[in-house]
Amino acid sequence: MSTRLTERILFTKDEIEVNSGLLDLWKIKNYQEFRENILDKNCPFPCYFAVDAEKKGHSRYIFCKSAEEEDELLKLRDGIYQYIKSYKEIAKRTTLVWVTKVLRLFIFS
Repeated sequence: MSTRLTERILFTKDEIEVNSGLLDLWKIKNYQEFRENILDKNCPFPCYFAVDAEKKGHSRYIFCKSAEEEDELLKLRDGIYQYIKSYKEIAKRTTLVWVTKVLRLFIFS
């Protein structure tokens, strides 16, 4: 497994899709489920900006095994910090998606 990817905190759509074989299966499955849900035309997601960011590849993703474990929450903190430092360079409208192993999605637009 690639050390570079396993140590990463903040991911782009392309990094997830191109390197899916290097990521944990739960990350790929939960990302795919999120993407299917947010882009579902039969049950539209209520936030236009989040949908638009997802369609254009402007979303960023943080994966944490748990929403309760201290190490995972520190990872979340570091990912949010990375996002805050870079969001203006991504696009005018971007979205941060926090995905946990037990599928809970937290979307910040």
